Amino acid sequence: MKRKLIILIIVLSNLPSFSQTIADFFIMVPDSSMMNLSKEKRKQILRYSSDNLTKEDAYKDLRDSKNLYAFDIFDKKNGYLRMIGAFEGQVQMCYWNLKNGNKLIAIY
Repeated sequence: MKRKLIILIIVLSNLPSFSQTIADFFIMVPDSSMMNLSKEKRKQILRYSSDNLTKEDAYKDLRDSKNLYAFDIFDKKNGYLRMIGAFEGQVQMCYWNLKNGNKLIAIY
């Protein structure tokens, strides 16, 4: 009984580490898929702009942080983000959960 309890505690404590979010995928994709931004630069973008709710928030981050990129939409719950900055257009990223347990990631 004691052994089963220990195994149950270990399994339950590790469950949150298996979940993946759009932020995790933003960091994990190859640099070439994300405008050749390094993982460190993408982590920095996440740190200062993952709380943005509007385009005005993103513009404020761009001004205040002196960085060239920010999220104007970061929807962790629905797995979607949109990045704006010192480039033409925008970068959008989302993912879908497939029936076989894999994830389908799209970057536009």
